[in-house]
Amino acid sequence: MASTQSPLRGRVEIIQELSGFLSGVRGGGGGVTVLTGASGVGLSRLLVEAQGLAAGRGIRVAHGFPAGPDVDGNLIDPYRRLHAWRQWLTAAARRDPLLITIDDLPRLDPLGLAGLRAFPIDLAELPIRWLVATTLGRHRRDVTAALDSLAKTPGVRQISVPALTAEAVDEIVRDLEMPSAIPVAAQAGGAPALLLPLLTGLREGAPAHVGTGLPDTVHAAVHRLIATVPTAAHRLFVEASVILEPFTVAELADVLQRDPVSVIGAAADLLGCGVWVESGDTIRFAQEITRRVVASELSLERFRHLSRRRVDVKLTRGASPIDVADQLFDVADMGDAAALGILQAAAVATSCAGDAIRWSRRALDLTPVASADWVARHADAVRLLWLSGEREAALELADSGGVRGCRALQSIATLLAIESSFTDAIEVVDAIALSAEHDPARRFDLIAARMEAFAALTGSMSGVRPAPPRQPAVDDAVAGVYRTMRESVESVQALRWSAAVELAGTAIGLADTRSAAESHAVAETRPAALHRALLLGAIGQIDDATADLDRALRVPLGASPRLADAVRARLAYLAGDLSRARTHADRVLASNRTGQYANLADMVALVTAGDCVVRARDVAAAARIRQLATGMAARETGPVRATAIWLLARLAAADGDTAAAAEYAWQVFRPGPGVEWPYWDPAELPMLVRLANAVGDDELARFAVGTAMSLARRSPELRFLTAIATHAQGLAQGDPVLLLEASRLLEAHPRALVRANVIEDLADVTVDDDSACDLLRDSLHMMEMAGASADAARVSRRLRERGAVRTRLRHEVLHRRRTLTPAEERVVAMVAAGASNRETAAMLFLSPNTVASHLRRAFRKLGVRSRVELTRALASGDE
Repeated sequence: MASTQSPLRGRVEIIQELSGFLSGVRGGGGGVTVLTGASGVGLSRLLVEAQGLAAGRGIRVAHGFPAGPDVDGNLIDPYRRLHAWRQWLTAAARRDPLLITIDDLPRLDPLGLAGLRAFPIDLAELPIRWLVATTLGRHRRDVTAALDSLAKTPGVRQISVPALTAEAVDEIVRDLEMPSAIPVAAQAGGAPALLLPLLTGLREGAPAHVGTGLPDTVHAAVHRLIATVPTAAHRLFVEASVILEPFTVAELADVLQRDPVSVIGAAADLLGCGVWVESGDTIRFAQEITRRVVASELSLERFRHLSRRRVDVKLTRGASPIDVADQLFDVADMGDAAALGILQAAAVATSCAGDAIRWSRRALDLTPVASADWVARHADAVRLLWLSGEREAALELADSGGVRGCRALQSIATLLAIESSFTDAIEVVDAIALSAEHDPARRFDLIAARMEAFAALTGSMSGVRPAPPRQPAVDDAVAGVYRTMRESVESVQALRWSAAVELAGTAIGLADTRSAAESHAVAETRPAALHRALLLGAIGQIDDATADLDRALRVPLGASPRLADAVRARLAYLAGDLSRARTHADRVLASNRTGQYANLADMVALVTAGDCVVRARDVAAAARIRQLATGMAARETGPVRATAIWLLARLAAADGDTAAAAEYAWQVFRPGPGVEWPYWDPAELPMLVRLANAVGDDELARFAVGTAMSLARRSPELRFLTAIATHAQGLAQGDPVLLLEASRLLEAHPRALVRANVIEDLADVTVDDDSACDLLRDSLHMMEMAGASADAARVSRRLRERGAVRTRLRHEVLHRRRTLTPAEERVVAMVAAGASNRETAAMLFLSPNTVASHLRRAFRKLGVRSRVELTRALASGDE
């Protein structure tokens, strides 16, 4: 078993210096070394180490001024006593070299101090080495005079002894085979006088103090450490212990409600003693353990009062609610309105779900149930639990509110409908409602909550209609956000896309405004931002949509990261990146553990995955999606069913069953109330015309064209919708002029696949074969770049049907070479001609790294993997 005596760690350099100090003593002549350090840094232990070094070298050791056979300790006359000491020192040093150690200089009496001032100088020719230890701090005048005298002694050495480093502390703990004690040992601040009692107490199982949990041996060591602190400074030291972080004298005076001038003197004493340390303008406790010990000795009432004052002072000096919430957690009183507001504000602002829940629950616990604020705080606590995934706890807390918990139940229902499962929302609210059958007022509020949840984002669903005459008991600001989102959805269904986007922006603004003033309303920002992202993405404003997605992801506690991932997948698809879209969509669907795909995240992901597999012709994935869609169409209602049926239409069309596809399409895009699924793609209208043309359904074609025209007419500033309407008209009429105009409107548009489809349709009505083949090649290139292999195969087939003799590699290179930047084109041309990277760099006045970067991008764009392939590709393209 390891020894309980800790090795002397972290003092190697000081021991070496002391060894050197002792080495020259046999050569004759005296010397003085003064060790200084804060209380507890181990000065006494260093003296013991020096005494051992001296004894090992045959140097006689005396601790202090000895009284023995040669020195009569009863001598009263100080002059006779000083003379006796001088005689003894002289005689002893003539026999053997001598080491005199003085531990804690301030403890010497005036006579001893007088001797220390005189002897090192008077007996300097004798082999006597003086090793004096003194703690930092304000000393008596005679002690200061003795130190000044020693400092003037020829050859004096001054050694400052710092606290142990963290590495040294770790070594000591590991020497004692106590690695689990490293965290608490770090709180000793490198002071051996605290560290060793701490480790010894922990190792031996010493009783723990009730206030700190530290061994009683540590409390005793702390009291010894601060025993010499002046009374006024001691009181300041104790009361400052409520402050956990560095502070200024002015801040401390504010906390104690004292004049800063009255604090400065005591603070200087504490800094001088080394129990406080200074860093710039701030002060902190040298040892966290010391702070904990003295804080535990404050009365509970005083501790809470000072801690509460500390919070107020920090806030007035610019701290945020998050900065003070943990300190306020334990000291706020029941009904302290200011404290409760701070806790709630911190819960809103934090990005840590655990902290948000703790602070919100604490604010609720400290709010009197009869208070007008209790309902709002209860609802917020429930919502935070729900958003962080603790759904059972959220439901339990919501139901515990009794009649006054209806607002919390509405929060759950709304969140379920907005970002989770529509069907779950019904089940949750109805299940809780059953327990309130005999409470008509609560029953009504639950029904209103159910209505509000489903009306918020899905329009009419399962027979749920607009609100009854009585206003639901829902927070006005929250209701405003969801009401505006509902109006936005209704605008999409009414073919007013611009109005829908504008209303979505209004909802985001309302959520942001409320988040600055009320509890955790920031959660409403996420669904509003994701809603607008989907609307903007559909009309090709991909950058703005991506900005909204990023905005939603920055919300600390918005619900359902699955929905954000689904939106990311949808935007990737709309931007023409089918591979990335499929990756994100598959991840969302794979994370579904219920087997029920009746929520918004799953529907967006499912539609996106369906679009990807249709365009890429993934047979196995298509079969899986068809199975899911068939079950959803039979089981669900409203938007969920509409989504499933449109997926079945797309899959049927991809299989060549245009009759079944048209039949499915009529069930989704039907005259009357509008499109039930709010996140439909306007670019699907030309697809609908193409399908109608294939089956000869003029009525379906007229409906699709009419819908597209209405969209464009009601949002004339949206160029994309004008292009879609023109495309639909051109398809229905077989008019190359309209299709050419649609192609022009979509030139350089982010939705490349939509433009590719327009160009393909234009080629179909172009008489000249060469012109048609050029158009088809352009369309083919865009489809291949997007990874739409099924579309690319169809266009390739049409090229062959046109009789085009096409060298595939040549045209691929021609099309892809157009995507090179001028700088990349110059680099590629030189490399293909046989130049090395360095030669190319020298001729183009570029760095080799820049040439390599251009070359990597050119390889990717041209679809080659080596310089040889590059040379062959360019050669074939130049034929």
